[in-house]
Amino acid sequence: MKTILLFLIATFGLIVICFGQNNQLVLKSKTHDKIVIIPEGKKVKVIDNGGKTHAGKISVYTDSIDGISLLVVGKDTLGIKEISAIKVRPLLTKMSGGVLTAGGGSLTIFGLYVVIAGLGLTGDWADMEGFIKALAVILGGGLAFAGVLVTTAGIVLWKTFFKKYPSSKWEYQFRPVVGRGMVQSPVSGSSQ
Repeated sequence: MKTILLFLIATFGLIVICFGQNNQLVLKSKTHDKIVIIPEGKKVKVIDNGGKTHAGKISVYTDSIDGISLLVVGKDTLGIKEISAIKVRPLLTKMSGGVLTAGGGSLTIFGLYVVIAGLGLTGDWADMEGFIKALAVILGGGLAFAGVLVTTAGIVLWKTFFKKYPSSKWEYQFRPVVGRGMVQSPVSGSSQ
């Protein structure tokens, strides 16, 4: 049993080492000691020097002979010096948007249930007095409306908020990942 377990762990480790490496786009702040690493395959928005926006998953290519660094965003290919800004959606924004969307949806459903019960359309609350029914409809309607607002805020947060890294404040570099988890030093490709 131990040999099977060790074999599986070794096989999984070998797969991770061989196939789990991606080139990286490294963003270095020009004013602080901040570094942001964007791995290949992450969805980003890139604004080129002409103001056109390119969106999609990124791939990083560096020609070692000429030293030319290229960034493929979706179907578009850009040179590193053609980029004026890169926008990335932070993980916390995605998670917060998802939580707000799910919570708001639950609140909307509960509010609608209270409205339906207040109208006497369910057997559970059919014997309530008129004042209680009216109160249930009003409170349920308020809960449903608040749920719709929270859901909308979650969707907007989830879909639209990106952190922007302009080339005037950030230096863009590529860092190829070579075999066995070793990382080469960044290939300089300042956007200035």
